Amino acid sequence: MRILFLNPVGSLGGAERSLLELLAILAEEYPEWEVGLITGDDGPLVRAARNLRAVAEVLPLPAGIRSLGDSGISGAGGAGRLAVMGLSLPWKLINLWAYIRILRRRIDQFRPDVIHSNGFKFHVILGLLGKVQAKTIWHARDFVSSRRMVGKVLRNFCKMPDIVVANSRSVARDWDNSISGVAKTVLYNSVPIPKLGALPVETGTLFGPNQGGVLRVGLVGSYAKWKGHQVFLEAVRILNPLFPSSKVQYFVVGGPLYATGGSQWTRAELDNMAKSLSVSDRVVFLPHQTNVDSVYRGLDLVVHASTKPEPFGRTIVEGMAYGKVVVAALEGGVGEIIDDGKDALAFRPGDPEDMAQKIAMALRDHKLRVRLGVAGREKVLNHFSRGALKAKVVGLYEELVGARS
Repeated sequence: MRILFLNPVGSLGGAERSLLELLAILAEEYPEWEVGLITGDDGPLVRAARNLRAVAEVLPLPAGIRSLGDSGISGAGGAGRLAVMGLSLPWKLINLWAYIRILRRRIDQFRPDVIHSNGFKFHVILGLLGKVQAKTIWHARDFVSSRRMVGKVLRNFCKMPDIVVANSRSVARDWDNSISGVAKTVLYNSVPIPKLGALPVETGTLFGPNQGGVLRVGLVGSYAKWKGHQVFLEAVRILNPLFPSSKVQYFVVGGPLYATGGSQWTRAELDNMAKSLSVSDRVVFLPHQTNVDSVYRGLDLVVHASTKPEPFGRTIVEGMAYGKVVVAALEGGVGEIIDDGKDALAFRPGDPEDMAQKIAMALRDHKLRVRLGVAGREKVLNHFSRGALKAKVVGLYEELVGARS
């Protein structure tokens, strides 16, 4: 079988790490299958895919297409919106059609049985390709209802794929309500299961040595504005007088990963936010890490703070896989992952006081941290490991290709 993946970026965000899990499953189960990957720009994803025996190629998206998205348009005002939607749009469309012609040639050369797109920009591009010989998949890793412009393009101008694969039931329902005439199925993301204790707990490079048993609390994720950085910083302000720096340290680990205009905080904006809340002396900002092992081994408590419904919540599952306490905003796909009080702690999205209360509860109770950590890791082993998902992944491709035959 020949499977070609399409991904807009070469960086390693949550969607890309989930894509690598699919590549790893295929490499383990069916090494004789030919797997390809085309990305819209270069980055660590390309090298990681090649290490999994995928034929990875960078086909750079035109700059105007890389930065085009709902966030950029909704964030532009006046002349800016006119530039995005009016004056510059014809040139972007010309570049888009030129890109589609090049992509079609690459597809014809690879001769895939299945084309699997992994992001909205490539959903649109694959839909605009028209008729192709391969079976097609759109992997829905976000709510389409939140992407008004892209949703309209998908509905009105794109050929529907053979199936939409959603990363949670919440996302599948959203796509059902927004995109009709195409089958949907749910395929939860998997994460690598680390061997606890196999490596030193202290990385010595990311967080530095932990002397005195200081508890480390971290928000891990991209700088997307809906990831809840302000809520976390406000929670730190509330926690500040309760836990001195000799007992608790706070971290924000991440960075701007995507090119869509207006969708992300800058580091300077986050620094100013921390200063305005008088927590800049308590919060350490660390850049995005391609090696998440060094992140989760060094944290005691992992915070998920999204202010909008989370499609899935990969950082939640990753933290649980390492046996860490997770405090998460309970909305969207998060409710399909955690059981509040049994394997994680949940708080009301956008509520820094509720977040601070749950963090304080975990920080004060060692037995609670141990119990939640053990239960969370067990949840991941049973539901979000490669072993739990490999039959579904392989079965999906075999069913599609069998139907075509």
